[in-house]
Amino acid sequence: MTRFLRTAISLSLSAALHSGTIVKSKYSSDGKASHMTVYSSPGSQRVDLGDSRTIQQCASKRMMQFDEKTKTFIVVPEAIKPAVPADTVAGTCQNKPVYLDTGEKERILGLESARWKTTLENCDGSKTEIDGYYAGFEYAVSCELAPVVPNGPPGSPLAYTAVTTTADGKSSTVTYAVESLQLTNGPLEPTFFDLPGEAKETTIIAAQAVRNPDFIEAAGNPKLSGATRIGVATGGEKALLTALSSKC
Repeated sequence: MTRFLRTAISLSLSAALHSGTIVKSKYSSDGKASHMTVYSSPGSQRVDLGDSRTIQQCASKRMMQFDEKTKTFIVVPEAIKPAVPADTVAGTCQNKPVYLDTGEKERILGLESARWKTTLENCDGSKTEIDGYYAGFEYAVSCELAPVVPNGPPGSPLAYTAVTTTADGKSSTVTYAVESLQLTNGPLEPTFFDLPGEAKETTIIAAQAVRNPDFIEAAGNPKLSGATRIGVATGGEKALLTALSSKC
């Protein structure tokens, strides 16, 4: 899994308005495309990406990573919440995004969406600009839900283009699009959030020995405490995550 995909999965979306959702989306960067499916239900979340499946069971406070190639899984350890960087202390760089409602509307997947632009001037001198369409549906992607963004885009992104420019002028572009969306009146079947019957638990060291990149990346990059995550960007991944996060 690339760093872009690990950050893109980290889109922070707020409290669930629907009991269950299935969102299939596509990320493109540097000519490479990856497809991801997120299953969300009260108390549970699952992300399918390539041969990797991540399951979060909130009641048991458990996150597991299943590898389809080897039929094995690891329990992802919780990471310690990092200290606040010196450059974000009050009175210095605040790293706050600026939101602009363009007033434009477009119907996507049967939903009325609004076009918003987000600009984030980063503390390291880089800049992230996001041009996206957002619809008024929301779905939970973690046990720790973030508050609604004040004066920010409504609901969840259906499509966006994010351009990150480094301090020395180099830029990279990431595009995202929801390909299909299913909203349910009740919770998804519990079986969506179970490991396959043949799954056998393994260790991170053993998983690394197998050398499955998707599996190793998730095992070695556990979710940070206090951050929501549905997977994750190349150069400028921190900027993209911050700009799209409702914890800004």
